[in-house]
Amino acid sequence: MRVKVTIGVPEPAKVGRAKLITEITQDKAEISVAYCGKNFNMRGEDSLSVIATCTVEAFIQTLSQRYSVT
Repeated sequence: MRVKVTIGVPEPAKVGRAKLITEITQDKAEISVAYCGKNFNMRGEDSLSVIATCTVEAFIQTLSQRYSVT
């Protein structure tokens, strides 16, 4: 199975792509990181909140000979 992960964060350079690939147990893993999301401070405190997005696509062998989708 092949897995494709796309992550959107405000600071893509800070994402450890190599570490993420080792955490995915599939044979073929692809990680893409893009500029997206937002950093913001909701309460005016020293803590920072991050909004990020992530999609995961899993490509499996075809089962079309076993099933009929109508």
